[in-house]
Amino acid sequence: LLDDLDEADPSCGTGVLRLLGSNRRPESRTIAVATLRPESLGRLDPRLLEQAELRIELENFSEADLTAYLSFCLGRAGRTESPFTNAAARRLHELTEGNPRRANHLAELALIAAAAQGMALVDPEIVDGAYQ
Repeated sequence: LLDDLDEADPSCGTGVLRLLGSNRRPESRTIAVATLRPESLGRLDPRLLEQAELRIELENFSEADLTAYLSFCLGRAGRTESPFTNAAARRLHELTEGNPRRANHLAELALIAAAAQGMALVDPEIVDGAYQ
């Protein structure tokens, strides 16, 4: 997994190409998954883009989508009510700009911070603290 590949040194692309080309046996494949912002595609080595077999673009969550996503995830974990206050969910959306991966990561950190402080609810101050 190459997370935020667009933020890596350009030489990383060359290394990934070498890695992908190192397996010469057709019955076994090397698979790389990279994440990056769509506006950064032009900065990647075109040979790396040619290796892509699948491209999925995720739109950023709206505030309502993020709230629904949090409820879904927390429901799967057994929660019937969200520990995030409405203001905390808004702050989470503001800080992550609705980016799904960043929102998920910050939500996890905020939940851990709240638990460490013995808080039953996550408020905007906890979200801010987890962000820093």
